[in-house]
Amino acid sequence: MSTCGDGSLRSGAASYGDRVSVHQLGVTLHDVWPLRVWRRVHVLSSAPLTEVHRVIQAVMGWEDQQPHAFETIWRQPYGDHVDAETVALTAVLPAVGDRLRYTYGVDDPWEHLFTVENIYRPAPRTRYPRCSGGQGAGPVEDSGGPAAYTALCQALRTPHHPRHQQARDRLRRTSKVSQSSASTCPRGSAARCRARTPRG
Repeated sequence: MSTCGDGSLRSGAASYGDRVSVHQLGVTLHDVWPLRVWRRVHVLSSAPLTEVHRVIQAVMGWEDQQPHAFETIWRQPYGDHVDAETVALTAVLPAVGDRLRYTYGVDDPWEHLFTVENIYRPAPRTRYPRCSGGQGAGPVEDSGGPAAYTALCQALRTPHHPRHQQARDRLRRTSKVSQSSASTCPRGSAARCRARTPRG
């Protein structure tokens, strides 16, 4: 499967002791049918939710301009406040199959569903967090939410659509027109994540 550059979304150096593990997460963006937008990311299990937030912002191509929140299946919220700084990923997603909702934005929110696909020991000489694959370009920031973005992409795919040129111009300005049928993580996501994730 294709990767994002070298696949690495490096934060700081990690000490890989006996208890260190990695969460493999499938991240799917909801309500953009018939588009399919998803990523597969690998994050140290001990990472706080703030780091998970930065990783998702990077691999989805968001610009971190909106409030965000995490919510577990038992409706425990975490978000733009102190608990997201301290709560570890493994504390809210301890087992394979566990799920977590990540919402980005308020007026036109984007919902992402995290599913734990695997928990494993880190591989030698591999840097984490990293992205190992995905499909579909991330939406344009401030594009009006899932329904408006879906309509924008439909106009882009239909040459005779009355909004086709408008859709091309808007997506070209955001450098996402070339990713409209992407089968990998977004270009430049590794660099964005390195810039957003503090070094240890």
